[in-house]
Amino acid sequence: MWSTFVWCLIGILMVSNPLLAKHKSLTDIHTVLPSTIPDTEYEQVIAERYLFAPFANESIAWVTLSDIHSVWQAVSLPQYHSQAAEGVWLLGQTTTKTQRTEFMNTTLHMFWMSLSTNGTLVTLTGIDVKSNTSRLVVSHNTNTIRTYTAALISLDRIQLLLCNRSDATSCNMIQIIYFPSVLANISKIAGGIFVEDLGVAGWLFIASDTGLHGLDLSTFTIVPFVNQINTGVSSLAWSSKRQTVFFGTDTKLWIHSYGTDNEGWRFEHINGLIDAPITSLVYNDVQDQLWVGQDTGITFLLPVVMSTGRLHWYFSRLAGQISNPGSYIGHLPLANITVLGVSHSTVSDSRVWLGSIYGVMRFNSNDTDMNSWRVFNSARYMPNRNALVDVSSLAVLSRSSTALSVAGSAAVAVTSKGLSVLRFEIWTLAQKVRHFQAFLEQPGRHNKYNLVSDCPMSLWGDNRSCIKGSSDNDGLWTTMYLSSQIFRYAVTKDPTVKVSAWTHFEALELLNQVSGSV
Repeated sequence: MWSTFVWCLIGILMVSNPLLAKHKSLTDIHTVLPSTIPDTEYEQVIAERYLFAPFANESIAWVTLSDIHSVWQAVSLPQYHSQAAEGVWLLGQTTTKTQRTEFMNTTLHMFWMSLSTNGTLVTLTGIDVKSNTSRLVVSHNTNTIRTYTAALISLDRIQLLLCNRSDATSCNMIQIIYFPSVLANISKIAGGIFVEDLGVAGWLFIASDTGLHGLDLSTFTIVPFVNQINTGVSSLAWSSKRQTVFFGTDTKLWIHSYGTDNEGWRFEHINGLIDAPITSLVYNDVQDQLWVGQDTGITFLLPVVMSTGRLHWYFSRLAGQISNPGSYIGHLPLANITVLGVSHSTVSDSRVWLGSIYGVMRFNSNDTDMNSWRVFNSARYMPNRNALVDVSSLAVLSRSSTALSVAGSAAVAVTSKGLSVLRFEIWTLAQKVRHFQAFLEQPGRHNKYNLVSDCPMSLWGDNRSCIKGSSDNDGLWTTMYLSSQIFRYAVTKDPTVKVSAWTHFEALELLNQVSGSV
């Protein structure tokens, strides 16, 4: 106890000797510290975790999505949609118990999830989801908003959807295009992408386990095995600026440039400049480069316009088996990349999102080297107690037109046990202080005879389950808290802070006198 009291005195002496005499005022502190300290704004992440029904016992503190058995895809709305910054579409599976038996009834649905409704899902009843491998693909083209909004691709058909531009819960199927019989053996849809400046009216390319297929949007006919690509395609990306489409497989990265003087197909072998099968692709228009995700790390593909006017692509490595870890954008925090994403917002957002089996990362090319990477893993951000969460889908929302440029887009990650919603707000340090101060001052939580007591949780992850008890560390916690209040008063000159500081000091003084440690 004596050492605790000594540390308390040291903390006080660091700020102002007059505090040691009760009859002297804390207002003398301004002679030691400047009267005002400039505040700093920073990006504060707000993490929300939602559990699927089978995993409701993971933590009582997290919201359970009632009757939702699983979700396999989260999709951001078109950038022109009035609710594009407010939520996502989900493809998921519900299970309900039948009235007369113990068997569970399983159905597949498309949902709308608003970020402001605490996990409330609205089922889009007009959409028929045929398979749990179906994929929803959104068009961001404002020229086609009266014709179609998205495509729902299943194992045997494509459903074109038209959605209300101001109501994300109102979508209708307007046309069905069936796959030709030659594609009857498709068992998995990996994704799709609209490329609407190619050809007469654009194309919808489809990645499947049997190869690459295309829907000609001028004739609405399906072309099987585009460019004779008949092996599994894992991912697709498109650069409208460079008029180039990218397709990833286990053995090759296909590149299709269709602009003037650049028409044609070419490919790069995996294990050449790319050291592992491709798991995901995304093109970052702000950085003007392709991100190639793999189990081993990330590869970049960057464009160069030659003196002849032809477009050339060259590779750069971030991390991987055949390169030294790190590059001009720093070190990749986690490997095992499963999915990549960017915001399609009309308001510029250069950040790239990466999902992996361990969680989510975000890279900001406009930030400093030290702050360019943010990592969101563990139960602090993911709906899972374990380190392995297996992010299978990632939706990056469009940014509001009123959003500050320093604030990133919100993102929704689909994991093995639930959903992680990551939102961002611009806070000042003063706001951060108020947030944690209010948390500490909750009645009956940490105050014990004016000492600051710890408060272990009786339920894992639920900070509401607070159980106070005696601890030989109460003096230590009070000392640390008292020091913080001294500095707080030095900055704010708030008289209530002065009273709080004296209250905790007197509790420590009494503790010392009672224990006899003099």
